[in-house]
Amino acid sequence: MFIKSFLFARWQQSIRIVKQAGLIRALILLLFLFLGLNSAYQSFDLQVSKTIFTLSAVIFALLGIHLARPDANFFKILQVYAPKIYFIEYFLLIIPFFKVFFSENAHFSWILALILPIVFLEPNAKSKDSAMFQFAFLPKNSFEWSSGLRRFLLPIFFTYLGGLTLAFQVVTVPVALILLTAYFQNFYLQSESLQMLQIFADSPEKLLRNKVMQQIGFFVLMSLPLGFVFLYFHAQYWHLLLIFMILLLLVQTASVLGKYAFFTPNEELKSVAVFNYLLLVCLFVPFFAPMPIIMIFYFYRKAKRNLKTYL
Repeated sequence: MFIKSFLFARWQQSIRIVKQAGLIRALILLLFLFLGLNSAYQSFDLQVSKTIFTLSAVIFALLGIHLARPDANFFKILQVYAPKIYFIEYFLLIIPFFKVFFSENAHFSWILALILPIVFLEPNAKSKDSAMFQFAFLPKNSFEWSSGLRRFLLPIFFTYLGGLTLAFQVVTVPVALILLTAYFQNFYLQSESLQMLQIFADSPEKLLRNKVMQQIGFFVLMSLPLGFVFLYFHAQYWHLLLIFMILLLLVQTASVLGKYAFFTPNEELKSVAVFNYLLLVCLFVPFFAPMPIIMIFYFYRKAKRNLKTYL
């Protein structure tokens, strides 16, 4: 009974997010998602099978979702067996990938083996040692990164490790960079308080410029080891890596500006998450590759107007 109620609540939450983002935007997102997944699937012709590649990508994605979910304490208070709920949710999430799993005669046990190890991990664990991860080296106005790294430290670590150790496969580093971009986009889904905004912002233009430059600088620094390892194994593709990095930087720039375009003090910006997914999907559809540039101009103008009401 609780599971049905919980899944129904999830459905209602999804409806609210769609309403916040707008029905047309949500439909466009679904279209882009379908085109992106289909384009990636059809063009995939590498040394590893499509099944292994898809399994790896789904594992990293589910791991990131699971380790960052904030409802673990809620299940403990209600004394509910959380792994059962996690399993059902993640099983429903990966249904769209069944085509890949079964097209190469993958056994159903692969799917179970994919989900089971994840559901028994402690999500969003708060340990006594968490105080040691204060990231004092970060500037004081980089509170998005301080908070985001604490929330996504484990998935970022495993993604980074997987990207470095499996870099001999040409697709591994690009996939790791996409996942890191998705994690970093989530840093900007929570608005700070009005007091913090006013302390660290002199003007809308200066705030937006500083936030974008910080994001670009941090991402480039974190991407350098992955880039060097990629070039060691696949130096002939250096120009593709450069183009891909530029696209990822454009996506992250749009995500930062999107936060302040919809900024409301102390609010979770769920509608921005829809745009973030849309921007990521554009990476898989060449025709829509210019979309991040369009969104940067749109979000920048909207963010300036929005911030002027608070500054």
